[in-house]
Amino acid sequence: MAEKQVAEIAEDLLNLEDVDFDVEQDLASAVESRLQVAATRVLTAEESAKKYNERVFDLKKKVKEQNEVRKNLQQRFENQKEQHMKRLHNLQETFSAKENELKVLMKQIEDVKTKENAKILALDKECKELTARLSTGKDLEVQ
Repeated sequence: MAEKQVAEIAEDLLNLEDVDFDVEQDLASAVESRLQVAATRVLTAEESAKKYNERVFDLKKKVKEQNEVRKNLQQRFENQKEQHMKRLHNLQETFSAKENELKVLMKQIEDVKTKENAKILALDKECKELTARLSTGKDLEVQ
């Protein structure tokens, strides 16, 4: 935009060759003033662009840092998840083994109960026979 203004001003000067010296002085001052304003605008725009670029750089840096933090957290989560899954698997295996041990013990208890009940029934039968023999008065033979 400043270049366009400079070009317009230069063209205006060429068209004013026959204007007297005072007018040329006034025009030169006006052109100089416009050039200073344009230069000031260019400097202001350059400073704004520099600040904008610095801000963009800072934001990109923060985004990169946040992405790194997110990546580390994700990795930590995945590692913990894997450890918990291994632990769960180990606990499931332990539980299954203990459950099998319990089944074996329950079967052994049931077998012992069955044997003991058979002994009790045999002793009960023997007691009834002895009681019956006593009540009938038959002699008992001691063996």
